[in-house]
Amino acid sequence: MAAYASEELTKMITPANADHHPALAALMEMMVTTPPSGAAAALRGRAQRRDYLPMLRNICVPTVVVVGREDVRKNGSPGSDSN
Repeated sequence: MAAYASEELTKMITPANADHHPALAALMEMMVTTPPSGAAAALRGRAQRRDYLPMLRNICVPTVVVVGREDVRKNGSPGSDSN
């Protein structure tokens, strides 16, 4: 679980910000001590959920989607600027 937790945390909090978040150690501890079966179940649930990206263009109310410049997850979103 340590390798998985480390990889996931770098997607959640940039290395530049990691030093400014004292709760990061507690989060890492929680992730490392999570039973692998529980983590696997959560990942299966995420993989099986409906993909809502195609319906975003149909939202007919004012909407703001905020991502950070260093947000690694934005690169998979259609129309995102990955520069």
